[in-house]
Amino acid sequence: MTELSPIGPVAAALRGRPKVAIADPSLARSAVLVPLFVDDGELGAVFLRRSDQVEHHKREYCFPGGHFEPQDESLSATALRESAEEVGLAPGDVKILGELDDVRTAHAVMITPFVGSFPFPYRFVPNPAEVEAIVLLRLSRLLAPGVRTIEAWNRPRPGSSVAEPRTFTFYRVDQHVIWGATALILDQLLGAIGNLP
Repeated sequence: MTELSPIGPVAAALRGRPKVAIADPSLARSAVLVPLFVDDGELGAVFLRRSDQVEHHKREYCFPGGHFEPQDESLSATALRESAEEVGLAPGDVKILGELDDVRTAHAVMITPFVGSFPFPYRFVPNPAEVEAIVLLRLSRLLAPGVRTIEAWNRPRPGSSVAEPRTFTFYRVDQHVIWGATALILDQLLGAIGNLP
């Protein structure tokens, strides 16, 4: 990448923010990779639309990642392994730029998000059992007015049948709707780098 690449400022912004870690051994550990690319001088991110064959969150948008396995040396290794398994993004092609805050899901899972860059264009090889589509979105589109909304819904929490008021963040770009933990992670990323020129 050239010296004018926006990747350098992203790495600096991530280094300059304190990470909020969740220390709760009762939570299942998982990690995701927030894969960033540069196209025509603009930053973009890779999202996956999950297939209808996965056990949870069918056809929802996410970043590549999954549960920590005993063979993983670290949570960053988990994120890189899962990215390779899901979309064929080789660990050697990813440069880890930093971490975002841990996110606790309603299903008692702790997600540790790692931000990384990779060379673009890239030949992805999606695993059809897990991935229905790979979606590339420029961050400028995600930062555009009206794309991000916060909505109040009456929904039961996992394990409960009683609906209660809950707020959810949504990003809507064309036909793509990003919400849940992925939207919370995206909030952190855009908050960390949103003031970059």
